[in-house]
Amino acid sequence: MTLGETIRTVRSEKGMSQGDLADALDVSRQSVSKWETDTSVPELDKLVKMCDLFGVSLDELVRGMKKEESAEQPEPQHEMPVSPEWTEPEIHSTEPVKPPHQLAGIILLCTGAVITLLLTLMGSILGGLLYASPFLLCGLLCLKCRRHVGLKCAWAVYFCVDLFMASGTAVNRRVVFRTFNYAASDNYFILLLSWIMVLLLLGLIALTVFVHRKDELRSVRQVIPGLILLGASMLTAIPSQFIVYSLTSVMGSDRYHFIGGILASISFITDWLEIAAVTSLLCVFCLWLKQRRHN
Repeated sequence: MTLGETIRTVRSEKGMSQGDLADALDVSRQSVSKWETDTSVPELDKLVKMCDLFGVSLDELVRGMKKEESAEQPEPQHEMPVSPEWTEPEIHSTEPVKPPHQLAGIILLCTGAVITLLLTLMGSILGGLLYASPFLLCGLLCLKCRRHVGLKCAWAVYFCVDLFMASGTAVNRRVVFRTFNYAASDNYFILLLSWIMVLLLLGLIALTVFVHRKDELRSVRQVIPGLILLGASMLTAIPSQFIVYSLTSVMGSDRYHFIGGILASISFITDWLEIAAVTSLLCVFCLWLKQRRHN
């Protein structure tokens, strides 16, 4: 059997689909399909991971040898005496090892539950949920996701921190646009934190584009979700900002706290719609450039 036929046979014996194998190896499903049709050859580190995942040796996977064949050895010319205490070595289990991020997810969920319970007993239910949200979100991502778990957890933590900053402090990413107009009476610590949030956001966007650089652009339809998010954020942000300024001028800044809170929530949501749209469009644009370069 060829290498591709062996990979397909062993994968089928383990009851795994091409998508499951792709997630376990952190590659695209198209890469697995190319391996199984002998269109391309997997790298050495991917072969080693498949051996660990399937519970076979490298010879069995590459040469297509069965375990009985690979275990056969040429008879030695001079037999060595065998000690009566000698026993056969233990055969490693063929069951795939559970990824460590699942254990991390359970620990994070337990930590978030403890924080929520303690703060709830102290009389702050919302505070407990707010402070425990990074642990709860990261725990769920570790249990449910198989690819890019660390990147998704980083986005979850940044989202929770941004939510806390927007709801409980004056830190806002838009503050950086007033850097050169900042007066001595303003709080420079808020400006510093705003710059840190902006730099972290740019770093996360760049890391996301870098991580998805090996993906494949299947069709132009991948651009549609990003354009929809961007359009929705623009259509929501402009009316909400207009309403905020209108209410401030008509009712006064201290008489519309409830409505202002709702509009602030809408503004927060539109900000994240724009972040999601820009990130997805950048990823698709980089994949398009890579495809053009290869063609």
